[in-house]
Formats: sequence, structure tokens, C-alpha cells
Amino acid sequence: MDYLFDISIIIITYNPIWDKLVKTLDSSSIVQKKISFEVIVCDDGSDIKFKEELQKYFSVKSFKEYKLIFHDRNNGTVSNFYSGLKLASGKYTKVISPGDYFTETEALGSDPMNKI
Repeated sequence: MDYLFDISIIIITYNPIWDKLVKTLDSSSIVQKKISFEVIVCDDGSDIKFKEELQKYFSVKSFKEYKLIFHDRNNGTVSNFYSGLKLASGKYTKVISPGDYFTETEALGSDPMNKI
């Protein structure tokens, strides 16, 4: 099977705090090196969707490999994750939430077995 990316980073949200979401995005879409990846943000029916803010964020950062999913109502964590997984184009997936972040620039691309 052919994949478009090495990894799909799926960020699952529900009523996220914007600053925490930005910190998570900054650690994934800005600093990761030596790997191809996409970012998929899946929102599970939050009161505030942040759709325009996310589009602006990715535009300002010149990051184009992203997808946004906004559910009208809360369907639960597993269903929210699965909606992102169905759109994922990476060989592997990494699921995180707002406030989670990568501390190294090669956190996703540093495979000690050189299998990625």
C-alpha cells in the first residue's frame, strides 16, 4: 500500500483551550524534521469550533498538509479519533490532545531501527 506521509498526527479535541492547542500545533507542524507528516484536527462537538483560527494558523505558518473535522455534537473520544483515522494518509498515526506536545525536533522521525 502506498502512503502519502510517514505519519498522520491526529489531534483530538473537545472544548480545547486555544493556547494549549497552539502549543501542540507548534510542536508538530512547525518543528518536526526528517519525516513527512500531516496534521488532522478532529473536534468532537465543541462549543467553540476554532475553524477560522485554525485555518489562519496553518496559513500563517505556510503549512498545507492538514485536515480539519468538526462534529456537530459530541460522539465520544473513540468515534472522534476514528473520524480522523479514516482520513489519515500516513503509514503510522500518532494521536495527541491539546496540551500534549513534542519536545524534540525529531521526535517523530528519530527511529533507532531506521525503519521509517
